[in-house]
Amino acid sequence: MSSYLAGFNWPDRQHKMNVEKMWTHIHDIISIAVDKFVPSKCFRTDNYQRRKAVWMNDKVMVILKKKKEAFQRYLSTKDGKDYLEYVKARNKAKPQVRRAVRDYEKDVVKKQRKILKHFTSLSTVN
Repeated sequence: MSSYLAGFNWPDRQHKMNVEKMWTHIHDIISIAVDKFVPSKCFRTDNYQRRKAVWMNDKVMVILKKKKEAFQRYLSTKDGKDYLEYVKARNKAKPQVRRAVRDYEKDVVKKQRKILKHFTSLSTVN
């Protein structure tokens, strides 16, 4: 892009222009250079799905959604009753999240052991 912009003979192009014409001329040249040389990436918004954590299962998703809704309800009303509902949802969610993480970690370890056993059995073959 810098070589593209350096290729212009700037003093000759702007010799008989007023400030407004110079600015539009420079702006147009830079806009063309940006369109030509700067990559752009389009983000999809129509079918966007938020990625969840690898350990998160459907049961945990439902519980966390209920916890979030209870908290939002409490924030909007500031009622003690809504706070107690949020506390119940929070206390229910915490052990479920921990259990899901622990189960995922156990599953990963189990898979690694299986892969390791298969690998060692292949490497010990004479």
